[in-house]
Amino acid sequence: MGFYRYFVHRYAVIAGPLTELLKSGGFLWSDSATAAFSALEKAMICLPILAPSDFSTTLKVTTDVSSTTIRVVLFQDGVPLAFFSKKLNEHLQAASTYVRKLYAIAEAIKK
Repeated sequence: MGFYRYFVHRYAVIAGPLTELLKSGGFLWSDSATAAFSALEKAMICLPILAPSDFSTTLKVTTDVSSTTIRVVLFQDGVPLAFFSKKLNEHLQAASTYVRKLYAIAEAIKK
């Protein structure tokens, strides 16, 4: 499912319980993992229609941060072209909102 992360809005938030399963210390499937899997499955079926980019016109990047994730959307003429989200590590989760916002901008540029 990770291949489609750019097409799923809020992917990191939705997939959070599943990525927690990958950490060392055992694998325990939970109700939250089932809910996350179902939400991703639904998102794959109901993907928004993303337009191909036209480099002759302006692109717009919007970012949003929470205490645990960053979210980025690439737009052109109000139409989404791609989504990106990423779960923040503990260090960034403890950082100020300004630091998290700057990190989101830097990650958007890198992608």
